Amino acid sequence: GTSGQNLHNISLYSNLDDSTGLGLLNTTLELRHLCPTAPDTLRTFPFREDDPFVIEHAPDVYFAGC
Repeated sequence: GTSGQNLHNISLYSNLDDSTGLGLLNTTLELRHLCPTAPDTLRTFPFREDDPFVIEHAPDVYFAGC
């Protein structure tokens, strides 16, 4: 689960057809990345070796707060 900041940030900086919360959750699962806008527009620590936001295995439960 996430706090929802990643979805809010994606909606600010993209022109996706389905920008609802559920649509954005689905998009991040299809992209296999929790936070595609980090660290450019969402404040996170820049990782050099690997990206901790990559979804390697599809989760059984995936949710975001508001």
